Amino acid sequence: MKWGLMLLTVFASSCGDVLCASGMSEGVEIHQLSPSGILRVIRYIVSRRRVIFGGLCYAGAFFSLLALLSVVPLSVAVPATALSFVIDTLAARFILHESVHWRRWIGVICVFAGIVLAVNPAPSTRPSSPGIASVKANKDKSRHNQSGAHGLDQKGAAIEVLPKPRWP
Repeated sequence: MKWGLMLLTVFASSCGDVLCASGMSEGVEIHQLSPSGILRVIRYIVSRRRVIFGGLCYAGAFFSLLALLSVVPLSVAVPATALSFVIDTLAARFILHESVHWRRWIGVICVFAGIVLAVNPAPSTRPSSPGIASVKANKDKSRHNQSGAHGLDQKGAAIEVLPKPRWP
């Protein structure tokens, strides 16, 4: 499910980018930010089908990103969505027929390598931490003693509820 959400987020975002870019490139350039210039741009945006569909794709990407954040950590979700930079560059070259300089391709390769490094789980160098069952057992042990409101045993020493971290 998480890989499907990642791909949905990436492709919806990339589709939104390509549709909006192609729709906005047909029109007039924005030269002035006066109220009349802004109204002219808004009229242009709402009259272009590709720009509207691009906005809908962005909305889909946003909601799939929210769903993705509910199943994977932020440190995985956001780098995974950076794959849209790679797809956007490929789409710019082959769909929009833009000229992409070789240095930009090197940047795309670097981004892709960074995505692979960030999304793949790294082998753990630390020993595995105890599971939830052992933490619960320690909590039950501290509740069993019930000799104080702050988790003290009969001698007044603090009971270790969570194991101390083991550093390499």
